[in-house]
Amino acid sequence: MSKPWRYEFQAVKTARGLKFTSRKFFDRAISTLGDGEEVRVIIERPQDTRSSQQNKGLWGPIYDQLLAGVAEEIGYDAHDKAGKELMHEGLLQLFSGTTVDPVTKREVAKERSSTMTAARFREFTEWIARWAAEQHGVVITLPGEL
Repeated sequence: MSKPWRYEFQAVKTARGLKFTSRKFFDRAISTLGDGEEVRVIIERPQDTRSSQQNKGLWGPIYDQLLAGVAEEIGYDAHDKAGKELMHEGLLQLFSGTTVDPVTKREVAKERSSTMTAARFREFTEWIARWAAEQHGVVITLPGEL
């Protein structure tokens, strides 16, 4: 059995059917299939992914408040970008669980914040605020709560 693969393409419904926004890439993917090869076709409405404003809120005020509250306790430098990135990866793992990366054979977060829907990203930031309060006694004011 061959390795699983997946292609995603965006399309718009017209009176004549689906119009693909990147037809040449769609055609290229189809050309890799053998005659009689089965595939699964899924039609779904797109969901809004997290916004750049949400992302700025996470990497700015949310993480800044968390680091300010725990830096001394855990030995993080509140201004160290690498420390912030390690914390981000750890929080993603706690929030969504882990999986083993097939290349590095290391545990990584099952979910990336960059691919979350806006609603899921909001759940993530709200979870961070609860986790910070419960685990470290740090109160985080989420963007929009000021």
